[in-house]
Amino acid sequence: MILILILIGITVAIALYLEQFDWGKSVSVPDSVIPPTFTIYGPSPEVLAEIAKTPKIWSKETLTSLIRKTCAEENFAYSTIALGVASVESSFNPGAYNPEISATRGNQPDSIGLMGVQFKTAKAMMPEISNEKDLYDPEINARAGVRYLKYLFRKWQGKLGNEAAIQMYNLGETRYLAGSRASRYATKVMTYGIS
Repeated sequence: MILILILIGITVAIALYLEQFDWGKSVSVPDSVIPPTFTIYGPSPEVLAEIAKTPKIWSKETLTSLIRKTCAEENFAYSTIALGVASVESSFNPGAYNPEISATRGNQPDSIGLMGVQFKTAKAMMPEISNEKDLYDPEINARAGVRYLKYLFRKWQGKLGNEAAIQMYNLGETRYLAGSRASRYATKVMTYGIS
């Protein structure tokens, strides 16, 4: 079901992208193709429809440039770490979401978008974010993720080191300080780009 919805979303995005060219006719997807219900594991139909309206196609190269630019704008010197986070969290997929559901979060996905950011974390880093669908915008998601990384590095890098700050990105500060660890996650992030 999820794969079908992803394929539908990609088809709609391509159709919308192709519509911007004047080829004498437009391509449209009938409403009957989009299922009327969704499981709680994915974005709502409204969020998918909003994503599908975006004609921009994001390549890995474009997303890499976006993350590097965001790191420079936010004065975060570790752009390779931010790229590693995007690689591990979403494989550079702006529409990614973690289907793990947290009952304490109102059945919302644990992490969303390019940098795998939770809504409450993104809201803390960027108060102007109004809802979870904002996190499917790679520019917003990259900014929220880079700001969170910068916050963690400033707070913990000198005390516990880079690896601890990266693990906290994945686990949250509270879980890390309570003894949880994400060493494999940190290793994947830190070795990004090393062949």
